Amino acid sequence: MYKKNRKRLGQNRLRRSSAAFMGLLGGLLFAASGSQALGQIDDGLISYWPLDEVQGTKTPDLISFYDMELVNLTSDDLVDGKHGKAFSFSNERQTLLQRVHEPSDNLPANKHESYTLSMWVNVTGEGQNDLRIFSEGNTSNSNPLFNMGTHNGGADGSLDFYLRQSGWDTFGHAYSIQQPFDGSWHHIALVQSDGARTFYVDGVADELEIPDKPEGDWLVNNTSIGGILRAAASHWVTGLIDDVAIWNRALTESELGELSSSALGDLLGGQEADPVAEGLVAHWPLDVIQGTKTPDKVNGYDMELTNLSESDVVAGKVGNAFSFSNERQTLLSRVHEADEDLPANKHESYTLSMWVNVVGEGQNDLRIFSEGNTSNSNPLFNMGTHNGGADGSLDFYLRQSGWDTFGHAYSEQQPFDGTWRHIAFVQTNGARTLYVDGVADALEIPDKPEGDWLVNNSSIGGILRAAASHWATGLIDEVAVWKRALSEDEVNSVITNGVPSAGGGNQRPLAIASFSAEYASVAKGGTVVLQWDASPDASLWVSHGVGDVTANSEFGVGSVEVPLEGTSNFTLYASRGSDTVSASTMVTAYDGIADGWTLIQDFESMNTDASVNGQERWKNPEGTTAVIETGTPSGNALTLSGTALSAVLLGSQTILEGEKATLFFRAYTAEGDGGSVQVNVGLSEKPIRFIGDFDADVGPFVQFGDLEGFLDLLSIDGYGGTLDWTGKSVDYETTYNVWLDVDNRNLDDGDKFTMYFQKASGGDREEGFKDYTSDRNPAGSVDLGLPGPDLDTIFVSSHNNGIQQGQFLIDDIYISKGSFNDGIPAEIDGLNATDEITDDSTPPGGGGTGEPAAAAMVASSDGALSAPAVVDFGALDGSASFEFHFTAIKAGASTAIAGNNAFAIKLDQWNEQGVFGTTEFGVADNLFTAVEGGSVNSVFDAPVHVVIVSDTAAGESHLYI
Repeated sequence: MYKKNRKRLGQNRLRRSSAAFMGLLGGLLFAASGSQALGQIDDGLISYWPLDEVQGTKTPDLISFYDMELVNLTSDDLVDGKHGKAFSFSNERQTLLQRVHEPSDNLPANKHESYTLSMWVNVTGEGQNDLRIFSEGNTSNSNPLFNMGTHNGGADGSLDFYLRQSGWDTFGHAYSIQQPFDGSWHHIALVQSDGARTFYVDGVADELEIPDKPEGDWLVNNTSIGGILRAAASHWVTGLIDDVAIWNRALTESELGELSSSALGDLLGGQEADPVAEGLVAHWPLDVIQGTKTPDKVNGYDMELTNLSESDVVAGKVGNAFSFSNERQTLLSRVHEADEDLPANKHESYTLSMWVNVVGEGQNDLRIFSEGNTSNSNPLFNMGTHNGGADGSLDFYLRQSGWDTFGHAYSEQQPFDGTWRHIAFVQTNGARTLYVDGVADALEIPDKPEGDWLVNNSSIGGILRAAASHWATGLIDEVAVWKRALSEDEVNSVITNGVPSAGGGNQRPLAIASFSAEYASVAKGGTVVLQWDASPDASLWVSHGVGDVTANSEFGVGSVEVPLEGTSNFTLYASRGSDTVSASTMVTAYDGIADGWTLIQDFESMNTDASVNGQERWKNPEGTTAVIETGTPSGNALTLSGTALSAVLLGSQTILEGEKATLFFRAYTAEGDGGSVQVNVGLSEKPIRFIGDFDADVGPFVQFGDLEGFLDLLSIDGYGGTLDWTGKSVDYETTYNVWLDVDNRNLDDGDKFTMYFQKASGGDREEGFKDYTSDRNPAGSVDLGLPGPDLDTIFVSSHNNGIQQGQFLIDDIYISKGSFNDGIPAEIDGLNATDEITDDSTPPGGGGTGEPAAAAMVASSDGALSAPAVVDFGALDGSASFEFHFTAIKAGASTAIAGNNAFAIKLDQWNEQGVFGTTEFGVADNLFTAVEGGSVNSVFDAPVHVVIVSDTAAGESHLYI
């Protein structure tokens, strides 16, 4: 698919395929110099809506992601257009396409002094009184209006302008001399050149004199097609509209002539290919924020924002750039999938290109680009400032176990001098060269060693491992990666002409990247936060009565808080057109949790005998922390082997500055034959990186240690203090309840914390130590920056390499916020998982070419069926879907679950075999074989969901269990 370098030409590229655009597929590429003359049709193109397809609730803008929302429109309203398809609008049905813009967007069109609006229309104006084909208005102010529509009296086929804003003279109703609304296809365009306006019909300038735009800014914030959008919509037109586009420049008459005789898509597809685009994997222009990300224009490898917002998008080298801050710990990052073309270092040959405006002097060892590993802190590919902050050189630090470390090694040139400089790193079959402003640097970088880099992420502005660190301060722009080595000439072409388009289609497959609950276990009657990351153009729907959550999402990323009355398996459905994908997450609801407590982790839902890293918010960047089965009423518990660091993020249970809270957990220590126990458990805001980071300067914690031959309780009192015995010891082979009361005061005063303990089997609750001051350093450190005010992490760390699995166990972690809590959240064996709730909600339809019929509930039963029950589904002689839920016990003979005299679904319980089969009543069974990995016995004693799909057109029937 055609794509365009957005920032060099002030635009984005086409990002998704459409039916009318399939002819452009096939690797058509194009790039133009920054000094190209006007007349290149795509120069300044902001948005292009072909109006060829429906994607979820939108129709796509193929240039800048400014997709139009559908109002009372469906795929049924897509009809043959002037070029490909068009939308058929209806006044009676109040149809509309609309988009409310962000302040950083390049729309509305009227934010520009010069622009062009182009579209094809097939509208009968006569009899349509004052209805609008194109409008820009304001959703909170009904006064400003930029409108083009039918004659306000419906007298003829002229176009009627209505331009109004308080403080300006109103222009309207003013009619074109030409008659574009005559019931046939016409091309219309409005061109504004430094405020001077001209209207064109079929490439011919109309004689209507339109006054120049007044001084000042239009106060419009939206664009609509087929009507007006203010606080509500109105003035809906009837007719066909196709191929709408907006430029942020005035097109020439020659260009308008091309548009009136050709499809814009054809004109865009006819450009010459740029060979520099070959192998382009990712291009982050760093121009915009979309929800929680900034987009990659090639493969959808969007970067996640950390501590960055719209205020950090500033004027850059080309278009906008991101402003990074060490103090605020800002970062762009992405953890890659195994089948993706990133990280860059998975390739033997690649190129990294970026613009930087950074002052290196005084910034000690801070990183502008990094590739690391979220579960292993050792491998690092880093480019950053001089580790001593001595000058503006670029400092390489390349490390991986088994390889010689290269670093700190400094460039001869000084790219970090506080001005815009281009840097490129080129690796050719392992041979490496740094370029600064297109000139190869004299620094000799050793060839890449044999073997694969063990990195799994890319980050801009700092390092990402299990947590982030080494944040740089400065501006970064136009970051791109190729999976080949660019030549020196090509590097200089990128400097001169910008990053070219990569070619190929940009619509990513419909997908759900993640769907999870913040906490996998919740008290019955409490709430759970569901979180997701799905395709940005998908419609999203969650089961168990949650419903449509599209509005809870920004570019596919969102969350919703829902009540939990019982164990629930939530399913997220993502739909686009007729395609639907889904993902599920189970949340266990427990009876037995005392009021005021939030369960953080009981480890029952986690995989055993494997690292906790990546499971339910846990991180384990060093050593081995795993979940094991204890064989006791405690069930599963967490254990450490050797020197190890692990932590869980608190999320919504973060202890904010000024808050009081109690951390509760249970701990058990066995007297081991190997090394001594030195395990810290506590709260921190520190990035999870190395075990050495958690020896001190961490926050409120308690250590279980037996270096002196006794199982002692130790801690640090105050910044700069030393680890010391609190005067209390506990017994081996005994489970203890532990409370840590924490007052999260400001960093200068230091947190106050008190520890209590009690044998879980009973006995007095004893004070371990009282009113200790946390050892957090208010000044922070060079590489980890200043400490944050909030305690957002529970950490468990082992500081002795000899500790064995099972020697120390931690379980039943709870938080109580708002005040200190001396209660026990739940007894060791006091939690009871509630039964799973049957989901009665109906997922959205996604199959077929038309709209599915509304689902109807035909029967239900809350109790056991002890006698035959008949449900009439009707004749199974047409295309239809039937859905039902049940739970069956292993008792009795065969039971027909659903069917009629022609077709039935049967559950065979002879010999306690749970087998589904099709049958006619009284006829021998036709049994099904379980699919690979499935079980025919798994249908008993648990909720079962069955769907029967009868597709008469295809001559097929499908059974889903």
